[in-house]
Amino acid sequence: MTTYKSAVSKGIFIPVLVIFLAVIVTAAITRTWGLVGIMTLTAAFTFYTIMSIDYKITGNELAIRCGILFKRTVHINTINRIRHTHNPLSAPAASLDRLELRFNKYETILVSPKNKAAFIDQLRAINPDIDYQKKPHVAV
Repeated sequence: MTTYKSAVSKGIFIPVLVIFLAVIVTAAITRTWGLVGIMTLTAAFTFYTIMSIDYKITGNELAIRCGILFKRTVHINTINRIRHTHNPLSAPAASLDRLELRFNKYETILVSPKNKAAFIDQLRAINPDIDYQKKPHVAV
């Protein structure tokens, strides 16, 4: 079994942190202690969820987990394409630098493993029929 943690993008983490801190500090200044408690618990749950996103490869199965909110198992032999994307749709991925996995006939899921190259290599070692083209280089 190999576990890949999700990359965590500053573009996702920092705005969420700033919003929670602003609400908690404002509630503390106004002495709204109930709101402070609720927001602190909500922030803790949110950050736990973000930090617990992982992708586990066991045998020929990929288990995708996002805290207690999401769990999905994909048979690696059904994956037919991997492509790089920055798609912002909701997904078990804490970074916008993502991989889109297409499996079965029309299903897709977005993931963001920290070590994308090793993740892709391991999937392709199990299923060499996966269509994958290296990320195109874009001149800036």
